[in-house]
Amino acid sequence: MTIRELKSALELAVGIPSDFQRLCYLDQGDLMEESTLHYNDIVPGTVLTVGVWPYNGWPELVTAAASGNTYMLKQVMSKPAPQCSYASSWLPHRLFSALFITAQRGHASATRFLLQQGADVGAQTPRGRGALHAAAAQGHVQLIQDLLLGGAPPNMEDCEGMTALSLAEGWGQKKSARQIFLFNWQQRAAAVRIKSHLGEEELFDHQRYNSHLKTWRCGSYAQRYMAHLGAGGAAAPSAALVPEAMIWSDFVIL
Repeated sequence: MTIRELKSALELAVGIPSDFQRLCYLDQGDLMEESTLHYNDIVPGTVLTVGVWPYNGWPELVTAAASGNTYMLKQVMSKPAPQCSYASSWLPHRLFSALFITAQRGHASATRFLLQQGADVGAQTPRGRGALHAAAAQGHVQLIQDLLLGGAPPNMEDCEGMTALSLAEGWGQKKSARQIFLFNWQQRAAAVRIKSHLGEEELFDHQRYNSHLKTWRCGSYAQRYMAHLGAGGAAAPSAALVPEAMIWSDFVIL
């Protein structure tokens, strides 16, 4: 396993986007992303330290988001962007990063605050994961509902082709998986439009055949009518009643 792959796994486990993770072993030296565990002589059972890059105010933002402290988040987000080439993406990136952390930690009030501030529920980490992935993997059902209602795409895939639903199933979060599945089903059901009239190609043979026999309810009792249908779905020339042995289709009209 490379350090890059380890950071990808830690993204969901600790809730810190991989682009500002720091991994250290034994000392404060940063492990290079393309190096492997074997290359760094990492012994099984030992401890790796996960830190945050100490620039652009990331440690302060992570602390505020991880604690779920809305007041601290307000202070962090109110700081002006630096005069640099990426100034326009400064606030959106920080809002989403904080949203990802609060969703992974299950801080409902902080997550709602960030959504109100315009955090992008469709944004993704470098590994392609959104806040919905983080909440689903950790089993935060109420947060999943808030994110979905806030516009989070339920079928967005990460770099490994995993959706929030497949992550929830893989992590054993049955309630999360059920919540996302139900939302998807409701979305599909809402898009269905029921036709008031069926087209000719949608009718059954007995509906297309213009029989001279009455095939509707008469009198005080229901009646049973049988039609002899020809091969290939076409109606036979005669619509007369035929013996039971010759019946291909029968219909009960109530």
